[in-house]
Amino acid sequence: MGISIHFLVIFSNFGSLLLLTNAVEHSTTQVVVEDSEKTQGEILHILRDAYNEASHRLLAEAVVNEPNFKEFLRGKTTAEQFINDKTYYDQFKVQLYRYYIVHLFFVKYPKLKTSVDSFTKDFLSHHPKDIAPKYCYATDFDEFLRKDAKKNEDDLKQTEALIQDPGDLRISIEQLLTAKVNLAYQMSVWQKADKDYYEKLFKYIDENKFADSLQKFTDWRERALSELETIEELVIELYASFASIDAFGDPDEGTA
Repeated sequence: MGISIHFLVIFSNFGSLLLLTNAVEHSTTQVVVEDSEKTQGEILHILRDAYNEASHRLLAEAVVNEPNFKEFLRGKTTAEQFINDKTYYDQFKVQLYRYYIVHLFFVKYPKLKTSVDSFTKDFLSHHPKDIAPKYCYATDFDEFLRKDAKKNEDDLKQTEALIQDPGDLRISIEQLLTAKVNLAYQMSVWQKADKDYYEKLFKYIDENKFADSLQKFTDWRERALSELETIEELVIELYASFASIDAFGDPDEGTA
């Protein structure tokens, strides 16, 4: 359980650990047994929410504290003033994380960029206001590629492989497309000043001006996701054990 405690401490500032603790302390054995699936789902949801909150916060903090970020601001404001503008900073965290996902994915899979860009443009042309997918973006992307299956054969194979296994990036096709479509939509509705601002930010990322902070965050993300998955497995195994008194087997088995 050392891994679990280490990981949960990361998120203590968000109150998620407190919520988790209270949920356990105030649940009777009967409630836990009868609603174990629901309770298990709530715990996993708390953990995922906490991870998502931490991801946005830590990535933004890493970039803002980069020496090159002062150059990015061009002396118009200080990093502290930038962070204290809560409304704008909250938007910054969301858009930065979305672009980080897109950037990281295309560094790993550059051959998919043309198809994803074309899909995004086509999707927004048919959904200028409501960008919710019909089922999910991955399904819509698959349908888009199959309109010219012969031309897109390699991309279809790559997409199908990533749907089966997101790989070491742990970025699903759905996560990539969600980030890409939402970014493109925002760029289409922003005022020119905001659009120019984020185009400049994304250019800095593509030019590796925040490379150190992005790599540090990527290392953290890889470790955090690994530990999160371990904890989720432990939670699932624990709740499975509530089904039977014999779930853990004979404690004396194998000791004779």
